[in-house]
Amino acid sequence: MLEPKFYSCELGQLRMHIKGYSIINKSHFYAASFLVAFLVVLISYCILPAGEPKIVFPKGKVFDFGVVDEGKLVKHSFVFENRGSRNLQIKNVKAGCGCTSTESEKFILPPGEHSKIDVSYKARPVQHREVLKVWVISNDPKKPVSELTMTGKVHLKVFWYPNSVSFYCKNCSNDQHKKVRFLTDSVEKLKVEDIRTSSERIIASWEKHDKGIECKISLTPNCPKGHWTERVTLQTIVGDYKRSIEIPVYLMIH
Repeated sequence: MLEPKFYSCELGQLRMHIKGYSIINKSHFYAASFLVAFLVVLISYCILPAGEPKIVFPKGKVFDFGVVDEGKLVKHSFVFENRGSRNLQIKNVKAGCGCTSTESEKFILPPGEHSKIDVSYKARPVQHREVLKVWVISNDPKKPVSELTMTGKVHLKVFWYPNSVSFYCKNCSNDQHKKVRFLTDSVEKLKVEDIRTSSERIIASWEKHDKGIECKISLTPNCPKGHWTERVTLQTIVGDYKRSIEIPVYLMIH
């Protein structure tokens, strides 16, 4: 039978061995944990894509205002969202026409939030369909410029055809002339207050015609040779509405 002292000595050594092993294991565990955490951060920073803003117009980027009367103010709000993971910055909003004005509600938009860009347009007297552009410049790396469009037709109180006239001839005779008709669908009569030409190379006159007037444009006698761009300007009146209309006249005399 072994002596108790032997067992006591062996037991003490065993306890010291186990305690030392535990200390070593804990230090290894902490070092390994720190290394894993460091690697995760490093991989996330170097390999995974960084967050970025993303501009989206959920209700569309085109607005058709239909048909509006000349001079009417048209307003529309283009709603946009930031569907990215970083702040969206609106750097600038540019209108392609002086007849259009813009206003942004916010210039910094956190992720998940929405805002709007207000666009105003005063219907100008044009006979073609209006297509107005607005460009939104942001820090979205995939779509730095977003194009917004307002389109529609303007109902004119006075309209005319053709929009311009041309004279292309050699040894032009004095009896050559062009006609432009001006009409209105108003119950008020169309009148001409004044008519002028940009130079003495052309002559212009007007007379009543059906529901409107007819403008006659002719070359002056002995019109010199050359290429010119002239214009005829009429001051028209419909009721209390007054408007100045310019007709381009292109001359190419050989």
